[in-house]
Amino acid sequence: MLVDQPRPEIAGCRIGRGSIVEPGAIVCDGSATGAESVVRAGACVKQRDRFADRSILVGFPARRAGTLTGPPPMPGWALPPDAVATLRMVQR
Repeated sequence: MLVDQPRPEIAGCRIGRGSIVEPGAIVCDGSATGAESVVRAGACVKQRDRFADRSILVGFPARRAGTLTGPPPMPGWALPPDAVATLRMVQR
């Protein structure tokens, strides 16, 4: 899962592998998003709501606005997966 600033609010839920939760989104307790889904900025996934894989979720409360035909594209602000191996701690 990738998140950006301002941070989304995520509590006690299941977010599927490869999903993207955009800034300002809320994913509530007991809810679940399928793999490779996108929760758009400002969306609110209510408690106990369930969404299928590759869902595009929008609105307050969230509803499925569409389905992706493939994995969501990597956001421009995200580190590529191979960059993790090159990270190191910097002393301040």
